[in-house]
Parts: sequence; structure tokens; C-alpha cells
Amino acid sequence: MSAHCPISGKLTDNTAGRVVASVVVLVSLAAIATGAWWVFAVLAVDFAWRSFAPDRKSPLAFVADRLVAAFDWKRVPSDAAPKLFATRLGLAMCVATFALAAMGLTALALVAGAAFAACIALYAAADVCVACHVYQFWGRLRGDRAPTPA
Repeated sequence: MSAHCPISGKLTDNTAGRVVASVVVLVSLAAIATGAWWVFAVLAVDFAWRSFAPDRKSPLAFVADRLVAAFDWKRVPSDAAPKLFATRLGLAMCVATFALAAMGLTALALVAGAAFAACIALYAAADVCVACHVYQFWGRLRGDRAPTPA
């Protein structure tokens, strides 16, 4: 999370989030490799669930919580707002990838799906949130000034 991320004060578990991201990367890459574009529609449902359901516990989030507990991985609290913003961007990317494939634009679907998988992989492997950079860019387009370092 950077100084440019949205802040809500609500906490979520970053470890479980990265487990979800790892699963999403593997599933996305398998879907791209096999041409099973419908998988992006299923992922979109999970992203929508995590974006808009009151408890934000989608099936993937539920499994991730269980894996973190089962392996006794350290839970790392993190502000929920950047994760929610990233989840909604992920939802948009899944819908776009599926829609492009459904329209027969498989080359564009491949590009969108690969970009999506790359962004999620950065978060899963290195805790790099591409959505925070997108949020900063979006703010600049709106005329927000970037915060100055303290």
C-alpha cells in the first residue's frame, strides 16, 4: 500500500488476499492456456461477491482463510480500501476478458487476460499493488495533487 491508496480504516488480512490472488493467477493462466474463456465469467462472479457482498467472503476468500489457518501462516492486517479498489478493477478485467472472448476477439481477450494475470501475480508474489498506481493515475486525471513526502 502506498500513500496514494484509498484509506477506509477497516482492516482485512493481506495474507489471505495474497492466497486468493495466487489461486486466481493459476486459474487465469489455465483458462488462457486452454481457451476456456468462460472461467473468467466464474472469476468475475467471485470478484463481484468480494466487491459487493456485505461480508465480502466469496468462495475463494473462504478457502484462503481456511488455508491460512491450516498452515498457521502469519496474518498481516492491511487497510481494506485498497483491496476493495483492486478487487473492483479485477472484476472489470474479468468481465472485459470474458466479453472480448465472447465477441470472438480472442487476441484481445488474450491480452486482457494476460495483463490481468500479470497484475494479480505481482500482488501474489511480491505484494505489489498495481491498483494503487492506477488509483494514483486516476486521481491525477481528476486533478488531485500527489502527496508530498514528509
